Amino acid sequence: MRIPKNAVNFKGTKDGIIALIDLSYSFNTVIKAIEKKISEREDFFRGGTIKFLPTIGTLTDLEKSEIENLLQDKFNINSEFIMKEDFEKRKIGEEKRISEKEFLIVRKILRSGQSIEFHGNVILIGDVNEGAEIKVGGSLFVFGVLRGSVMAGIDSGKDAIVVATNLKPERLQIGDFILNEDISKRRKEIVSVALVENENIVIYPYKSMLKL
Repeated sequence: MRIPKNAVNFKGTKDGIIALIDLSYSFNTVIKAIEKKISEREDFFRGGTIKFLPTIGTLTDLEKSEIENLLQDKFNINSEFIMKEDFEKRKIGEEKRISEKEFLIVRKILRSGQSIEFHGNVILIGDVNEGAEIKVGGSLFVFGVLRGSVMAGIDSGKDAIVVATNLKPERLQIGDFILNEDISKRRKEIVSVALVENENIVIYPYKSMLKL
């Protein structure tokens, strides 16, 4: 069964993850789409809460229960259900201001085995050691050496960037794109910017970006 991509779309907000569901499709299609998309990023979603918002149609109590049971039993994820009217009112209010919560500022050395996960942008003042992991919904800015694993643009996709004083990640992913080149051992210690260009991750010295 082919699952339509727009049956469910996940959106990162300052209040967490919202799943926009289109009930012009059958409920069976929608719940399969939810399961598929969560499975693709299970580690990111696990243990959190997803808020469900029907953009077209209305969920019955039985359908809500089915979604709750799927997420809790299979993924250990909590479910909440919000009304379109309430969401629209809140969205209008949020668009009138820039929320400080869109940025998380962390001052620490991220050691092996430690991790940071945030749905917005992250500014880290400190090093990221090998074996550490950072997952961000937007862009990442590291004032230090970045040697660990990075997944940026989980919500914003390929528009995200990764900037570091010394960029040497073990693994680097922006949106759906993964850096194939091994740069963990590179000797250059210059401020660098990683971004998606022509469907590939490319790395530029920060100074050269000023000339573009």
